[in-house]
Amino acid sequence: MSQFSGFPQAAVDYDSTILGALELSEKKWVLAVQLPGVSRHSRHVLDACGDGLVSFVERLKAKCAAAGRKIARVILTHEGGRDGFWLARFLARRGIEVHVMQPSSLPVDRRARRAKTDMIDAEMLLRTLMAWLKGRTSGLFDGSDSERGRRGSAARES
Repeated sequence: MSQFSGFPQAAVDYDSTILGALELSEKKWVLAVQLPGVSRHSRHVLDACGDGLVSFVERLKAKCAAAGRKIARVILTHEGGRDGFWLARFLARRGIEVHVMQPSSLPVDRRARRAKTDMIDAEMLLRTLMAWLKGRTSGLFDGSDSERGRRGSAARES
């Protein structure tokens, strides 16, 4: 997963950040959203329209503001593919942080058939984004293990 635009790689403040995952299809988009102060995420079906998505995000911000939570950051993710990169550029120009995921990098149980719906996929994308953000900010994916391994092998050679 890579960050599309030049936003800072700051730690995520979950009290002022809206996290969302889009599952894109031709006519409808499914958006799974984690709002600050809400323990579970919500799902919304939107028309496949960038302007409609941006206006929906603005409504979510207003809803959070009415609940006493000022939103400083919005992070959305979706799979690269059909509408992947024009949408990422479109959202980034409107101040939304976008992470485009490679579809083959998503965890899927290959041992058995699985249910496949846009709702399930959007929820899985959101869980993956949240896990990635948590790992990135806690130092799990900072490369320190591989660096320690290189130092260890160099020390053994000398």
